[in-house]
Amino acid sequence: SLVSLGIIRKAFKAKPTPAREDQKAPAIEVLKAIEGKPVRFRINDPPDSSSAWVGIYPSGAKDQDHGEEGERWKWLRDMNLKRASFPEKSEGRWSIRVFSDGGFTPDERVDFDILPEKERWWED
Repeated sequence: SLVSLGIIRKAFKAKPTPAREDQKAPAIEVLKAIEGKPVRFRINDPPDSSSAWVGIYPSGAKDQDHGEEGERWKWLRDMNLKRASFPEKSEGRWSIRVFSDGGFTPDERVDFDILPEKERWWED
């Protein structure tokens, strides 16, 4: 029985499961959102426009309430989109919004919570 288990195990290793095409990475991934630390995120498949930008907002804020450049918004062309960040923000519900032009044409949005480190027990 151990021999047959070894053969079955070897057969499963030999045939890797192909990745499903519908399991695409989200447009915006929040990597770290802890009170008192910079908010780290990644933008997958960004807009092509050279005037595209990203902002971080209190969740209920209007798109036009973008605050100061560098603190609350940045041009995508000036960022490393795989390791992007904004300066630390207060505890609460926030959103990161990507705009496809120099105006307020929304492309993507993700809402998330900034919590104190001790409340993020599910992260290691």
